[in-house]
Amino acid sequence: MLFYYFNSKKDLYYYLINYCIEISEREYLDLIDTSERDILKRFELMSNTKLAFLTKYPNAINFLGTIFYKHFDQLDEKLQSRIEALWESTHAKIYSNLDYSMFRDDIDHEKAIKLVLWTFQGYEQELTNRLQDQDMSSINFEPYFDEFIDYLHIMKTCFYKNEEAHS
Repeated sequence: MLFYYFNSKKDLYYYLINYCIEISEREYLDLIDTSERDILKRFELMSNTKLAFLTKYPNAINFLGTIFYKHFDQLDEKLQSRIEALWESTHAKIYSNLDYSMFRDDIDHEKAIKLVLWTFQGYEQELTNRLQDQDMSSINFEPYFDEFIDYLHIMKTCFYKNEEAHS
């Protein structure tokens, strides 16, 4: 009966990938609040949204994680391009409409943003390596998100003016 709707296993596989991407867009990426102009607060809000998403759709995350980290090079060019465009548009959205006034005056704001980005990319890579062989649907992500928030607070202390670092 399944192949009544899908011509092949590959068609089913691609349908599932696209469906999971659509869920990710609707339930996480579209909810990124660009009205919050403080980059570190935006990251905190995003992490709360992402945790809710991971909790609600653990199997979709497990499936997409497997595809993105282990089989991305096996996807056709059209799907790879769609995923890469999604990553680029998400990145652009995250870093749009930022307020640099809370940054200390004695540091280069753009370089500080890059340091924040590199730090969190490194943290994400470390988590990816630690969790690589685990079933994503069985992981309690809350401690990792709490740790992430701790890093955000350290970044505020390092880069923000004193009155902004503790708000």
